Amino acid sequence: MKHYCKIFLILLLNTNQLYSQCGVFVDTANMTHIICPNGGPVGSAQIIQATYLNYSWQNITNGQLYNGGGGNGGTIRSDLDAGFYVITASSPYSSSCPDTIYSDTFEVRMPVTNIQSTPTQACPNECNVTINMNLSDPINSYLYTYSVDNSIDIPIVDPFYNMCGGNHTYEVFVNGVSCGVESFGI
Repeated sequence: MKHYCKIFLILLLNTNQLYSQCGVFVDTANMTHIICPNGGPVGSAQIIQATYLNYSWQNITNGQLYNGGGGNGGTIRSDLDAGFYVITASSPYSSSCPDTIYSDTFEVRMPVTNIQSTPTQACPNECNVTINMNLSDPINSYLYTYSVDNSIDIPIVDPFYNMCGGNHTYEVFVNGVSCGVESFGI
């Protein structure tokens, strides 16, 4: 019985060493998140270890599937939407690897703009509405500011006072670079 246990343990250790060479590992430390609200598919990520021939990237948040392409047979992508991803690898280079293997789930983040007005409606001929803007999930290490109707930039956490009813525009800036002009109404 002891002899069989040793053989099983050695076989188990050798099998684990072989499969450890077969993983799909994403370089999450060097991913590029989408820094602008509504920034589009500009997130990027890279597979550290490429031991398979085919890679499919699936955004499990919105269902988008990216097959191959993206550079190096699909090991690098720079066209990712925000969301959670799983990579499926198939056709291993080594016969000791399983035919199909999956990555851990990882996330490409993007801030979302939230505008709140107080009060929610403007009285006729009174410009008494205060706008509070915040970003959910801002990307750390970036400075976010905004302007309303082409005003001066103010920090995202500061309110904008004396707004009148009607249609307005706002522009979010990241480190002084515009993310584009968007519209909202009071």
